[in-house]
Amino acid sequence: MDVVKCNIKFDGYIEYLRKIADNSTLLNKHSAVLFKKDKILSFGYNRCIRTQVINDQNVKFSIHAEIDAIYKFNSKKIKYMDILIILIGIVTGK
Repeated sequence: MDVVKCNIKFDGYIEYLRKIADNSTLLNKHSAVLFKKDKILSFGYNRCIRTQVINDQNVKFSIHAEIDAIYKFNSKKIKYMDILIILIGIVTGK
């Protein structure tokens, strides 16, 4: 997988996010980092939070990486912050 060079500041974040995304147990691995200027304030990744049987099929409910990062920050003062989100994995569907 090639990493697109967009900004020197983001290169470090992207490598960090690739490592964080490995924590996800889902097929499509997402991770997110919440930052302000050059300081990382929080990170998150997508993961299954609950499985339920519906119509004889196991249905997984997951939390998005960006929501996980915001919850972990535990503050309502996210104004003027940036978030970077990446996907590692296979996108399924049509």
